[in-house]
Amino acid sequence: MRIGIRVDASYGIGSGHVFRCANLATALQRIGLTPIFFMREGSDSLTEFVNDLGFKVVCLTSPHAASHENPFSLDVAKDAQFFIESAISQSIDAVLVDHYGADADWESRVGRNF
Repeated sequence: MRIGIRVDASYGIGSGHVFRCANLATALQRIGLTPIFFMREGSDSLTEFVNDLGFKVVCLTSPHAASHENPFSLDVAKDAQFFIESAISQSIDAVLVDHYGADADWESRVGRNF
């Protein structure tokens, strides 16, 4: 089973979200699941950190994502659709999200697909 993990952070804000998800991903691997991170691309986004831990990272390069200065603001409808398309392309079975910008609307949109 492939688990999509949607998280964003930078070294300046939200790194705890990524560290928490990395710990969860390690636990998921131990029970035979395959975690795949979906993160906003950027030089300060912690994608390299997650990749260095040995996890696959799908970089979300959507122009609809928020600025890197505030990794938690999202255009909910556009980000959800872009994530869905990216997750489907990776054959994701379930989603774990740790993101302040992903509100109930985002979760509802994504939840209809996984």
